[in-house]
Amino acid sequence: DDWSDATAVYFASALMPKSGVEKVTEKVLRIPRSVKIASLKRLPRHDRLRFDQTLIVGATWYPTVAVHLYHTIPPGTPVPPTPQARRVLDPREVTYILSDIYFGKSGAVPLNKQDHIAFQRAGGNPFYGELKFEGAQMLFKELSLRESDVVVDLGSGIGKFVLQAHLATPAQKVVGVELAEARHKLALGAKKHLLFGEKGYIDPQPNRILELRHGDFLASDFNPLDAQTDQPGSPQSIERSENFVGLSEATVLYACSAHFPPKVVRGIVRKALQIPRGVTLVVFNELPKHKRLRKVKQLLVPTSWNDAVPLYIYRTVAP
Repeated sequence: DDWSDATAVYFASALMPKSGVEKVTEKVLRIPRSVKIASLKRLPRHDRLRFDQTLIVGATWYPTVAVHLYHTIPPGTPVPPTPQARRVLDPREVTYILSDIYFGKSGAVPLNKQDHIAFQRAGGNPFYGELKFEGAQMLFKELSLRESDVVVDLGSGIGKFVLQAHLATPAQKVVGVELAEARHKLALGAKKHLLFGEKGYIDPQPNRILELRHGDFLASDFNPLDAQTDQPGSPQSIERSENFVGLSEATVLYACSAHFPPKVVRGIVRKALQIPRGVTLVVFNELPKHKRLRKVKQLLVPTSWNDAVPLYIYRTVAP
């Protein structure tokens, strides 16, 4: 068919194979003017194709479906540099992306013998719970994270909070540390699904770090977080795991600590107080008074075990 007079193209590509999406994209790129495109699948990258936004809409088969909007740069037109600025995604889009990535996946996976031994040595327990997506969004709104922030999730499980913080906030670095290997592997798979492969929901940002590490956060040292860190543009780096994490760059420490033993919670507070600047500490435990610890706020947030759980935000005073 002749599409040369088209100014907008829509294709319901939800079930279209990758080869079909590529053929349609190539045909649209031959149209001799700028064309708006709406597709139910992400389009292949091309220097004359610019992504605009994703809308979450209703469809006959599901109440929330993503529609990806693009525009083309006409043939023969000088191609401007690709914009490097990263926008913070709409909470509905973030929930859509993460719901798809984590569909059928849970942190309540059987742990191997080594995982149980690791928990025993660390003084923790293998109970799994997580902040729901809407609860994390409430926290992000309260924290008002900036591009200079470095967020560390202590006990990051299958990576939901880490990926959400990377998508929904402008934080420069987001790092998760998880003790259970089985959960850590699920988190690595989710990260790979987010950044690479056929769907690749977002382009890797060379100036932003999204890192998942395997280890005991209480045994961590204080090397800079970006020492030997993942570079998000490298698929090979996805499989790397570290047995330490340095916290000296952290500005926000988060722990889904409601079921952590008191010994582990005290260890988290001790780590926070050792950082040579004031940091924000977010935990599910009301902490004992300390001369260098200030309670900022208490939120009621939905979690996997209850829809209204107290979450406490503290601020440390630099030594």
